[in-house]
Amino acid sequence: MFLFISFGATAECWVVGDMRGISYSERNNFQPEEDGFSGTFIIKTSGEDASITYSGTDAGGMAYKALSKNSIIGIGANGETQRVIDSWVIHPTGTVLMSKTISGYGNMDSTKAFVGKVKRKC
Repeated sequence: MFLFISFGATAECWVVGDMRGISYSERNNFQPEEDGFSGTFIIKTSGEDASITYSGTDAGGMAYKALSKNSIIGIGANGETQRVIDSWVIHPTGTVLMSKTISGYGNMDSTKAFVGKVKRKC
């Protein structure tokens, strides 16, 4: 269940790229390693609604909600134990912050933090 504070229904849309950061995953014994995305994200918010696609593909099973016009939380669940949680913030300077935690997927279990850039509005 999501808890929200009411805010205006202004629609926003950003094209985001250059996402680089660090990852700690089970496949690497939770040791830090550089990580990143080579494609672009399209991030949209409108009121409490939000969507995120990566290089034209949705995130498969993720449900996104806008906490404000520039912050988003995403939750995905598969079965009793598989979970994915994303958080996104588009900073007024055009810097994009993203965190992701994956659990219940064996070697893919991980936590990640990324910083990217707004390329343009859409």
